[in-house]
Amino acid sequence: QFQASGGNVFAWDPAPVFSNASAANPKAIINASTTYSVQISDPSCGRDTIIFIPIVASSEADIKVFKQNDVSCSNDSTVLIATGGVSYTWYPSDYIVRNSNGQVTVKPPVSTTYTVTGTSAAGCTGSDTVTVYFNKEGEQRLFVPNAFTPNQDGLNDFFRPVLVGPHTKYTFRIFNRWGQLIFQTNTPGKGWNGYVGSVLQEAGVYVYTVEADGMCNGNFFNKGTFALIR
Repeated sequence: QFQASGGNVFAWDPAPVFSNASAANPKAIINASTTYSVQISDPSCGRDTIIFIPIVASSEADIKVFKQNDVSCSNDSTVLIATGGVSYTWYPSDYIVRNSNGQVTVKPPVSTTYTVTGTSAAGCTGSDTVTVYFNKEGEQRLFVPNAFTPNQDGLNDFFRPVLVGPHTKYTFRIFNRWGQLIFQTNTPGKGWNGYVGSVLQEAGVYVYTVEADGMCNGNFFNKGTFALIR
């Protein structure tokens, strides 16, 4: 959108790119950097002038996406890295477990194609796609730690099992020494922070159970104890 004032006759150049080359505020289709001009005249006063307007046309953002690896039963996650923009959106959002704008961690249990759309500093957009392939190679595994320290120092603050490999149903429970259920989740990767409500629980031994329907090595059930250390 261009806009001129100071006269009553206007002549924009190059005329073919403008919606109305004789209007004061025409629109133009711009597909390359160039210099436009407008001649502004006032016949009643016998005055005119020419103004030159340089326009920079930014090209489509050159967005690229790369994957670190494909996924399998023994290596169920990969990192997708996008370049060429300052902000990004990812589609689909399925199986994305961590999103850091231009870098996401995904755990797809089936081969999945991801599309990233990026926006450059100039405001232009572009997109790229990558397919993460899943195969049933390797062995699915379940790891459970034996202790954690919920002191909010950023290290070992949560107690959580780690199930490597794709799975469907998932239940993780924690019981206190009297057999009372104090934590439960059906979200893989979600851990217990040591609190019940707003109260940090006592140091000692607790009981956990983990149940999951694995898609590679059958079903998992694990029961054991762990220590909360304060």
